[in-house]
Amino acid sequence: MIHGGNMIKIALLSATLFSAFSLPFIGQSAQAQEIGVDPGARNQTVTDGKPEERSNYHPLVIEAGLNYYQFDYAEDVTPPFKSTEKGLTPGLHAAGIFQPMEAYPWHVTAIIDLATNRTDYDGSTQSGKPVLSKTSNMFFNVEFNTSYELVQFTPTSKIEGYIGLGYHFWRRGLGASDSAPNMADYTEDYSWSYVPVGVRLLNQLNDTLQLGIDFSVRPMFGGRIGIHLSDLNSKLQDVDADLGSQVGFRAEVPLLAALTPGFAVLFKPSYQ
Repeated sequence: MIHGGNMIKIALLSATLFSAFSLPFIGQSAQAQEIGVDPGARNQTVTDGKPEERSNYHPLVIEAGLNYYQFDYAEDVTPPFKSTEKGLTPGLHAAGIFQPMEAYPWHVTAIIDLATNRTDYDGSTQSGKPVLSKTSNMFFNVEFNTSYELVQFTPTSKIEGYIGLGYHFWRRGLGASDSAPNMADYTEDYSWSYVPVGVRLLNQLNDTLQLGIDFSVRPMFGGRIGIHLSDLNSKLQDVDADLGSQVGFRAEVPLLAALTPGFAVLFKPSYQ
């Protein structure tokens, strides 16, 4: 439950396991260029006894997989008030990465993440009475960004920079519990937009493995919270309030393993 005028802190420790694959006969690109093949490399085939170059460039890659979040939420409140939330939340991940031209080292990425689960709420009522309950959660995040190769300092290592625009939505459904059996169910909606600005170090370890380090700052704007008090009583008016503006961050260490030139798996632990 929200206690007015308090700072909200949300941390997500997540692990993503997904496959990156091309559309038929399109193969790798952008992030998938880094799946086992140097983007500037050429394969050779033999035609009529003469070697013929074939580019490893491919314009589109699709990602699909699973996320697992260790969700940690807390409000900075004065005792005896309390509002914390913790729990493991599985989710779905999908992304599309498009590099329009081989000659220019930039690409565009669209990302969608969706997760739902029940987490453990440890908090208090508006009067300070302790409450332990389960909370139903739905998390939705969409992000678009564009990346550009800043420097390639070895044949197998490079640094990219990126900037984009994202939107995050969290629906939080609270309800009755053993410690507050008379509390009716109601929901709170949190939403904000953000601008991810980051750098990404990519290192091709060998023909099939690539390790990366990715760090971004994410200043938010347009943050809102909607408290649906009408769920408790139709005579009550819903509340809409400003969440303020804060600067978040995200750090991740992706590890890609190529299974074929056009298919790979990725494990990506991250914290934000």
